[in-house]
Amino acid sequence: MITVAVVDDHLLVREGVVRTISEQPDMTVVFAGQSPDEALLIDPPPRVVLLDLDLGGRIATPGDVEAILKRGDCDVIVMSALTDPALGRAMLAAGSAGICAKRDSTESLLAGIRAVVAGETWTSPTVARILLAESGPQRPQLSSQELRLVRDYAAGMPLPAVAEKMHISVDTAAGYLKRVRAKYDAIGRDARSKSGLYREALRDGLLSIDEQPPEPGVR
Repeated sequence: MITVAVVDDHLLVREGVVRTISEQPDMTVVFAGQSPDEALLIDPPPRVVLLDLDLGGRIATPGDVEAILKRGDCDVIVMSALTDPALGRAMLAAGSAGICAKRDSTESLLAGIRAVVAGETWTSPTVARILLAESGPQRPQLSSQELRLVRDYAAGMPLPAVAEKMHISVDTAAGYLKRVRAKYDAIGRDARSKSGLYREALRDGLLSIDEQPPEPGVR
């Protein structure tokens, strides 16, 4: 029996996936929730973890995949409305056994689960076409100082602390931040909130996989 954990923040999606898997004679759901940290507490670990890439206010990272895989005989399939080839490749590089687009069929998802349990690396045809795309999302052209600010601020450091680390005034740091957000806005990417800037910086590879999203309300 293939044990499966479903990690998705959308209740309707999660319930639909759980129902589909529960109908299979060779599969059973042992966890359904929105926290990958809770999935890590399951003992024994599930054979397959279906991990939603966008968990509401938090983007799943390659670090989440690595933490799950440390449990032992466990595989991860990322579920996503994937549009960024670079992030998809990063999840595969971290050890994810496959990626399934949310617009794929349930048959495709079930085939993916069985494939990774059989020891294969599996990616749905929809995602494969995206990963083969030569260009990822358009990226803003940031100065070296703006890059320094983004790496520390987006990872959770308060703006005054960032300014102190960079040996500049808080007003100057705020000016850099305003320009960074304007540059993202100019190419149609939303970095107006701190969590939004974290998400976009992660997509652009500006943060390490070990860095966690900023706490809500931290400025």
